[in-house]
Amino acid sequence: MTNLKKYLYIINYPKPEKELCLIEMKYLFKEKFFNKILFTDEKINPSISPFVRFRLEILFADENIEKICKNLKDKGETSEDYKVEYVKFEEETIPHEERLNTIKALGLSILGVCKMSKPKNLFGIIKINNIYYFGKLLKNDFMWDNHVKKPCSYSNSLSTKLARVIVNLASEGNKTKKIIDPCCGIGTTIIEGKYLGLNIIGSDINPKVVQGANINLEHFGFQPEIETKDLNSIEGEYDASILDIPYGIFSHTNEDEQNNLIKSLRRISKKMILISFEDLSSLIIKNNFKIKDICSVTKGKFKRYIYICE
Repeated sequence: MTNLKKYLYIINYPKPEKELCLIEMKYLFKEKFFNKILFTDEKINPSISPFVRFRLEILFADENIEKICKNLKDKGETSEDYKVEYVKFEEETIPHEERLNTIKALGLSILGVCKMSKPKNLFGIIKINNIYYFGKLLKNDFMWDNHVKKPCSYSNSLSTKLARVIVNLASEGNKTKKIIDPCCGIGTTIIEGKYLGLNIIGSDINPKVVQGANINLEHFGFQPEIETKDLNSIEGEYDASILDIPYGIFSHTNEDEQNNLIKSLRRISKKMILISFEDLSSLIIKNNFKIKDICSVTKGKFKRYIYICE
C-alpha cells in the first residue's frame, strides 16, 4: 500500500474526558486527532498516556489476510516466544470465530515457538475499513494507576490520571525540557513526571504539604527533593511550568495573589500549563502569556479549566 504510515495507535477515553484526550494527543503526536484510531509516523510509548491503549508498528497491510500470511512466509519472519493477538476496538464487528482463524493463520506463518502466556514478542492484527493491519504490538502498562494510592493525599489534589496528562502537555514527550511545578502540593505531578523520566522539580510554600509530598516521593522510590519555597522568590529559567491555582472553597487566594503567581511564572518559564476552577483568561493575557489551547475536565461537581500558554 502507498503512503502507509509506520504506526497505528488505538486511543480510548470516557466521554467526559474527550477534550482532555484530544488535547493530549495534539501535543504528544504534534498533529490533530479526531477519532480513536491514529495513523502516524510519530513513535511514542503508549504507556506515556492514560488514553493510548495500543501501538501497532505496521509491517504489512492488505485487504486479504492470505496475502499477509504469504508476505510473512516470504520474509521468513522469525520470533521466539511469540503470540499473535487480535486488537479489538469500539467499532469492532468481526465475529469471534473469524478472529480466531485469523490469528491462527498468522501464527502458523511465523517461524518460531508460539507462547500464549507471557510471550517475549507480541504481534497484533486489526481490521479497519476492510483493511487488515499486521505488525509488532505494544500495550499500555497503565502503571500510572498504581500511583493513585498515596500515603498522603488531599481531596482537592489533581487526580493521578490528570497529572499524567498535565506533565505530557508540559513536556510534549521531550525528556530534555526543564519543567517546574512551584505549587506542587502533595507531589502528584512530580511523581508522574519522574516516572516518565522527565527533568521536573517541585516546591510548595506550605512546609506541612512539602513534608507529605516527600513522603509520597519516597513511597514510590524517588528522592524526597521537594523544597519549601515561595513561588515569587524562585529564580532560573524553565522550558515549562505547571500551576494548579488553589482558591475558592479550598483557600482564600484572591485575584491579586493569583495574578502574582502567574506573573512569577511568566518571569521564569517559556510555557505555562495552568489549571483552575474558574476562567482566568484575563489574568493570563494581562501577564503577556498567549493562550494556545484550552480544555476542561469535570471532577465531581467542579469543573477544571486547563490552559496551555506560551
